Amino acid sequence: MKRLTAQLKKALAALAYADAGEMLPGRDKNRVLGISAKPRPAAPAPAPVPPRPRVEAAPQPSLNGQVGLYLGATLDPAVVHYAADTCREINAALTVVTFQSEDRARELLEPHLAELGREGVVWRIARLRGEPRASLSRFLRHEPRMLFLVCSESGFLGHAVRSGVGRRMDFGLPIVMVTAEENAPTMERPRIVARS
Repeated sequence: MKRLTAQLKKALAALAYADAGEMLPGRDKNRVLGISAKPRPAAPAPAPVPPRPRVEAAPQPSLNGQVGLYLGATLDPAVVHYAADTCREINAALTVVTFQSEDRARELLEPHLAELGREGVVWRIARLRGEPRASLSRFLRHEPRMLFLVCSESGFLGHAVRSGVGRRMDFGLPIVMVTAEENAPTMERPRIVARS
């Protein structure tokens, strides 16, 4: 029985040592097993990185808020002109709010980018998804620096404002509808109707 007990003790010790060995780092395992560490080849020295030229960032203009421009399936030049003039006069950014795809929105804005550049207008596109009235209302409520939203009388929002549906939609800010005067002989002059 003593011989069996000694063998059991050896087996249990070997098992415990094997389990403990799993917790050892690789270098210690190699030492216990009598494996000498092979020398690793030296890693090549990294190539020197040339210093980056220091670029001074242009000072960002201090803007007084945002003017929203609702962009539907078409874009009336009078609406863009009014929005660009307003942004320049009050030193505000322009946020183009649309349900169109990014590519389609840029395509509609393309003829007016030179004017926005001349006016020094900082602009961006905010693309909305979902049910138009709810999505637009939610977006405008979460834009605290939005001063008002400009739209054309011929688009979705213009029709909603003119039909009275727009009065029941609470966007939380004024809607400025740019319309063409009927008696304008040469050039369309915007008539502004503020609604909230």
